[in-house]
Amino acid sequence: MTMGTQLNSQVANPFYGILNEGPLSEKTITLAQSPRPYPQFQSVSSRDATYGACVYHALYAEVERRFAGGFSALPSYTWSKLIDDVIPSRTGFPGESFSGAPLQNYYDRRSERSLASFDTPRTLVVSTVYELPVGPGKKLKLCGPAGVVFAGWQLNAITMFQSGPPLQVSGGNGSGAFAGTQRPNWSGSSATKSGAITGRLGAYFDPSVFSFNDPFAFGNAPRIMPNPRGPGAANVDLSLFKNTRITERTRLQFRAEAFNAFNRVQFQTPNASINSAAFGRISAQANSPRDIQIALKLLFRSEAIRRPAPAVCIVARRPRGRRLSVPSFLACLKRRKEG
Repeated sequence: MTMGTQLNSQVANPFYGILNEGPLSEKTITLAQSPRPYPQFQSVSSRDATYGACVYHALYAEVERRFAGGFSALPSYTWSKLIDDVIPSRTGFPGESFSGAPLQNYYDRRSERSLASFDTPRTLVVSTVYELPVGPGKKLKLCGPAGVVFAGWQLNAITMFQSGPPLQVSGGNGSGAFAGTQRPNWSGSSATKSGAITGRLGAYFDPSVFSFNDPFAFGNAPRIMPNPRGPGAANVDLSLFKNTRITERTRLQFRAEAFNAFNRVQFQTPNASINSAAFGRISAQANSPRDIQIALKLLFRSEAIRRPAPAVCIVARRPRGRRLSVPSFLACLKRRKEG
């Protein structure tokens, strides 16, 4: 890399006449191709290599109010930090894409140590259930049509607040390393800007703290920036149930569910490529708008629950001084059964 533009000059190809196809079959190759570990190949991939390290620390707190008096609550809070120096997964975990934040210099993993691409320092989730105290066994024992209308109502809520993901700033002048993701230079100052997100969609963070790296050199920006973070999440899902008993084994359930009940917008992370004219801008929404669904469910049991028959303990006694043979014992059992 210290040779700079000389790496683009053409030199004699030592594999000419040996390789019969592809760019490496020509009479000349670039000077940059010659010192590679395997110059006879354009690229070499290592699949599922066992390397890298990560550190995860967390504080988890949970308080449970068990269901009583028609109400239950389960708030939980996580405060954590996740650091690694490699791509978490080549393909991502099922349902999630955790394969981002590739390395810049595969020969210096120490310089790749940073926050993980999916580091989430703070998460608060609160789940609640509330039943209307109306009906048999409740505070208000309404009967007749009023009981049918007001009994069996249940309100459920799941509320979630979560920190936004860290940003991976990329781009810049090519390093000539043939692999890895190029990163720009960072001045070391925080790029975080204050104010409401809606007021800085066109410039979510301060782009002036980043600059283009020199050609044929690595940028000094970390693999994952410590600040700023992308927009966080604040979501509330609500559901309303109405259970109506029809028979002993059958009941009808009305369900009304609202996902993202308050229709809150969660913005996508900003463009983080210094090569893009939209660097620092947010141009998309990350979550879905409010979704309401209404349903009726018929719940029933295929057969009545039968009580188990009481256990019968049979004791056979023998007369004093006499042994009870097997035929006599079986006959005794038969008599007690019949009696």
